[in-house]
Amino acid sequence: MTGPARRPRPDPDPEVGAVSRAQLARVREDVGEASLRHYVSAYLELLPGRLDRIDLAVAAADSAEANRVMFDLRAASAMLGARRLPSLLSTLETTLGVGLPIAPAQLAVLRSEADAVAAALRRLFGNSLGQRSD
Repeated sequence: MTGPARRPRPDPDPEVGAVSRAQLARVREDVGEASLRHYVSAYLELLPGRLDRIDLAVAAADSAEANRVMFDLRAASAMLGARRLPSLLSTLETTLGVGLPIAPAQLAVLRSEADAVAAALRRLFGNSLGQRSD
């Protein structure tokens, strides 16, 4: 006889829920802490520009440019353990691939998830990562 099914405990920090700690641990094991921190810092620095480039390419109906940037962002996000962002990007790439337009609401969801990933990475690696000291 088994007891009642256990519910998974919610992540105590929802921001970090956007990023897989297990994936980050694998990358850390493969490349070391210093390289991982460098990757995270570069990712955070490039993220706003990548999102802007996607917006501009979609507005200009430049699906080739949008796909290039989405592919790069998807690969980098997956490597750093983003849980939902790579799937969202893949869906947008497919949408463009079949010739359908991307709606502003889809871009808003993409930005929201990208913001959640950035917040999670900053929380895990320190708030100073990816911020410029102008």
